[in-house]
Amino acid sequence: MDTNPKRAASTETADSEELEQRIRQRAYELYLVRGHGDGHDVEDWLEAEEELTQESRSVAA
Repeated sequence: MDTNPKRAASTETADSEELEQRIRQRAYELYLVRGHGDGHDVEDWLEAEEELTQESRSVAA
């Protein structure tokens, strides 16, 4: 465990940015699978977020 608050915050920020990038990539994949249909960006994002959040929880357990 890192006791340096600045370094811990920096690590959390990097982790958060990495997760956001993974969600963005997965949402784009969902968009492509759906045949490039516009108007579903929010659903794609939420589905990708749910998938990756569940994946993270199962890895952590």
